[in-house]
Amino acid sequence: MLRSLLLGSSLAALICAAPMASAQTAPDIAPPPLQFTHRELANGLDVYAMPDPTAGTVTVQLWYDVGGKDDPEGRSGFAHLFEHILSRKTVNIPYGGISTMVENAGGARNASTGQDFTNYYETVPPQYLETMLWTHAERMARPVVDQAVFDAERSIVQEELRQRVYAPPYGRLQRFVIGDNAYDEHVYRRSVIGSLEELDAAGIDDARAFHEAYYRPATATMIVSGNFDPAELNRLVDQYFGDIRNPDRPVPVLERPVATPRTQPRSVVAYAPNVPLPAIAAIFPGVDARSADATVLDVMAAILSRGQSSRLFQSLVYGSQVAASASLGSNADEEGGTITANVTVAAGRSMDEAEALLNAELERIRNEPVTAAELAEAQTELLAADLRQRETASGRAFLLGNAVIAEHDPRAPDRRVEQIRSVTPADIQRVARRYLDENARVSIRYLDESQRPEGVPEDSWRNPAPTPTFLTVPPAILPPNELRAEGEREAPPAPGAPREMAAPVIAERTLSNGLRVIVARSTDLPIMNVQLVIAGGAAADPADRPGLADFTAG
Repeated sequence: MLRSLLLGSSLAALICAAPMASAQTAPDIAPPPLQFTHRELANGLDVYAMPDPTAGTVTVQLWYDVGGKDDPEGRSGFAHLFEHILSRKTVNIPYGGISTMVENAGGARNASTGQDFTNYYETVPPQYLETMLWTHAERMARPVVDQAVFDAERSIVQEELRQRVYAPPYGRLQRFVIGDNAYDEHVYRRSVIGSLEELDAAGIDDARAFHEAYYRPATATMIVSGNFDPAELNRLVDQYFGDIRNPDRPVPVLERPVATPRTQPRSVVAYAPNVPLPAIAAIFPGVDARSADATVLDVMAAILSRGQSSRLFQSLVYGSQVAASASLGSNADEEGGTITANVTVAAGRSMDEAEALLNAELERIRNEPVTAAELAEAQTELLAADLRQRETASGRAFLLGNAVIAEHDPRAPDRRVEQIRSVTPADIQRVARRYLDENARVSIRYLDESQRPEGVPEDSWRNPAPTPTFLTVPPAILPPNELRAEGEREAPPAPGAPREMAAPVIAERTLSNGLRVIVARSTDLPIMNVQLVIAGGAAADPADRPGLADFTAG
């Protein structure tokens, strides 16, 4: 029978096993820092280059410093709407043409919107770098925001809202109930995805005004990561982006409301259709991404809810079986953060039982130091996740982009590794006592609509604190762009020459017991992947025992 052990790693001599780190301490690792260069064009566009000659692809990302917090008054969801609109049509690209170009290149593309940003990104073979840069320049300088695009994309966004928020049983809980109650007088108060009513009320003039107000070189950051020539990238960036002008009017800036610290606990009961199992949540104020406590809170959250050995899983799901699921996460963004615990109550069990066990675990982590083993496991899991993201050109670009937007510091990801390793049990207890403050807690109970008492309004869950008044952006003054006739359009750049990539260094040996060991060094990161391949699958199942191989492997 063929048996092979496949190892992928950065170490040159992995065939000889290294001593394992103690289970009581986090691994002593020092990944190489992110490699990048930065320059700013005269128009304010920031460009980060992250060349990697070993990569088989190149990723182009454009991040705008525009997100849900910038949506105008009465127009929540506009930044998310423009995630869609700016992906569709330009003066030289017909509707859907960008997606077609990426697909024909064998690549992948997507976009996303948060409270602080909107990003657009593609990963393609290296010879299509110029093509992708051209599409981003088209979207920045020559987008078509016409009635047809606006109507089509608004309908798509509204359907996305129905499918992702209204249809799932807990969609309203996560997007609306928790979102509205996580913050009081804060720019993060509204949901990024918006509302059906406010999207319905919007018109094409609103859309053009929003685009002209916020989307420009001076609010954008470009990240190119993967297999490319840095000098060629500089030439192409100058060619396609150097002459793009910013609008004459400055970017509107909302005067931030002064939030009143929450000093009294509050309880919320919400009802929604098709909720099969009741749920509870607990929300506490957290920290922004630049806080020294952000990483400590991540480690605390991992101890409480990451994996089946975590405290919440062991107590609420596995041990007592009071909950079908239980989690706690810390979310740290550019201007604030929250800590949220979510519990789905198991069938036949009560919300009171679930809340009592959740409260006991919160009290325990406040009052008792975590064990060395728990801390080491959480640190190892977080470090491994960080290293896995660094393995790909795309992953490194996202690390950098998030750091630039949320922390205003591209070197923040490199410091995070040491920050994770340096967390102590005393740190965990300190942040638990400080931030898991019962006086600042919002407790939520979420039930099926059939249990709503008569006279209780549908929106009884709404936060009584006043919502900030957001800006109304001035009308657009620039003439709208139109798609050129087919014979008048500028053609996209042709693909360049294919680039070579450095292949992994492969070593192989066969052990005395016949096990074939193959090592492929593909990265300088201190991380490895191991696969044991045995030539005995479904084809080896006895005729009277189908599925035996799968059962044995599981």
